[in-house]
Amino acid sequence: VVSANGNARTGLPSNVVYHIAQDEEGNIWGATKTGLFRLRPKDGDVLAYGRSDGLPDMDRNLPIAVIGSELHVSFTEGYMHGDLSSLTRKTAAPRVHVARITVFDAERWRNTGKPQVPIALEYDEHQLGFWLHTTNLVDPLRDRIAHRLVGSDSAWSEGPAQERITFEHLPPASYLFQVKARTADGPWSAITSVPFTISPPWWATVWGRIGLLLLLAAAAWLVIRAIVARRLRAQRILFERDSAIAKERIRIAGDMHDDLGSGLSVIKVKSEIALLREQDPVLKAELKRISEASDELIDNMRQMVWSIGGGQESLGDLLTYLRRFAAEYLEPHGVSCHTTIVGQVPELRVDAILRRELLLLVKEALHNVVKHAHADRVDLRIDMTEGLHITLTDNGVGRKATALRNGHGMGSSTMQARAGRLGATCTRTFANGTTVALHLPMEALADRAERPSAHGPEQ
Repeated sequence: VVSANGNARTGLPSNVVYHIAQDEEGNIWGATKTGLFRLRPKDGDVLAYGRSDGLPDMDRNLPIAVIGSELHVSFTEGYMHGDLSSLTRKTAAPRVHVARITVFDAERWRNTGKPQVPIALEYDEHQLGFWLHTTNLVDPLRDRIAHRLVGSDSAWSEGPAQERITFEHLPPASYLFQVKARTADGPWSAITSVPFTISPPWWATVWGRIGLLLLLAAAAWLVIRAIVARRLRAQRILFERDSAIAKERIRIAGDMHDDLGSGLSVIKVKSEIALLREQDPVLKAELKRISEASDELIDNMRQMVWSIGGGQESLGDLLTYLRRFAAEYLEPHGVSCHTTIVGQVPELRVDAILRRELLLLVKEALHNVVKHAHADRVDLRIDMTEGLHITLTDNGVGRKATALRNGHGMGSSTMQARAGRLGATCTRTFANGTTVALHLPMEALADRAERPSAHGPEQ
């Protein structure tokens, strides 16, 4: 056992030195139980190597020797020699290198020492293995490794040295793999970095999403175009059918006017001529009834021709005709008619059923006024505020309450039936005369409309 100019307090690994040797520069090299040291006598500087540098424990029976510029050391586990100049420059920490990268256990990249460029991976290459090694060739398993993946988790993960670090199920993004190493109690080495990028699938890129949106927009446009074209075809077919029906109605109305009208006119004229010539009171009475019946049939035919004829399909035409018809119907019986129209009259084309039912309903109400009310004034009010309201009010004698409750007589059931076929309601009240009120909701009126627009009120 040799005592050197120093001890554990001055930097030697131990106070007990197994073997010593001196190099050409006068430096003393020694072996202790826990490692090697170099003592420089001129200034007392001590450089020690131990377990933290990867050295195993020394054996007191195995010597060390300086031969030329190399130090030779024997261990129980083996033998080591090294250049003295390199041993006197102690490395602060082992370096760590990424030797290669595997994707699903297949090698994708190998470190060739050339400048590092970002590694480009596809979106389905999301299982990566980074294979590592350190510069500690003595005992690398004593090293400590810390790594992190910037872009996924910026925190360092520290653990024992390992040959491979694996990442799985990485989403598309840009990443930076960083790793560093140190001995058991030494400082950390410089950071080794490997950048790589996992590209998203084409449909997840900006251009891919724009393309999908354009594709969806084109598909939607084609679907809408097909729907519109189908609806236009259906409307054209419906229009052609309605046009054909309208033409046929006009033809029938013309035939009725020409044939039936002329025939009824002949009957009326001949009955009136016969009435002037006939002297028999009984026959004169019969001829008068024939003449009156002819007049009534001619009026009914005119009304029927108007209701089914063309060129008068608008709601405004209908209301104008009802106003004129009421005045002409009541005038021969000495009853005045006063008409009021309230609200905007929409310009709607209404069908023949609505025109005919409304005309016959109003005619029946006027007939009751002439026949039963004994009135000399009728107020016709047309209100378009909420749907179509038609009100006929006379100043006649009214009707008994019992008849009102029973609902019989004066065409009550007939008018209600006509109103029901139109989706309307018809009511009658008796107070200082009789009031017949018809209400056709705007929904029922719009069902028969073709081109809604605004129209000013008619007076």
